[in-house]
Amino acid sequence: MLPKYHILYGAIFGIVIIPFIGILNSTIVFLASFLIDSDHYLRYVCVTRDFSIINSIRYFYDKSKKRLHELYIFHTVEFWLLLLLLGVYSEIFIYILLGILYHMAFDFIDMFKKGYYNVRIYSVLLWMILKI
Repeated sequence: MLPKYHILYGAIFGIVIIPFIGILNSTIVFLASFLIDSDHYLRYVCVTRDFSIINSIRYFYDKSKKRLHELYIFHTVEFWLLLLLLGVYSEIFIYILLGILYHMAFDFIDMFKKGYYNVRIYSVLLWMILKI
């Protein structure tokens, strides 16, 4: 899903949940709902050694490149479990996790509609096994 849609849907969700969790926590949920995709930029930098944001955007919009089983660290079950564990100590991590799970719901819907549901790896452990 394009970032502009994650930002739009995240903003709508953030506004809707203000009465339930307050403006500060809903802002955290909103920011997490699209900043999770910063791991795409991190992956681009690690693979290309290029720090250009513009080039990274071009890279991910280039449909000619097949990207099977790429690891995006913030999109993994292990990262979500870490946030859940940290949430025991501070509720801010629960709100970050809520934003991420909201984001992931839209990612799953979008990828399923496009037939990309088996492209991404959602576990660091599985990624490591596939690399062996």
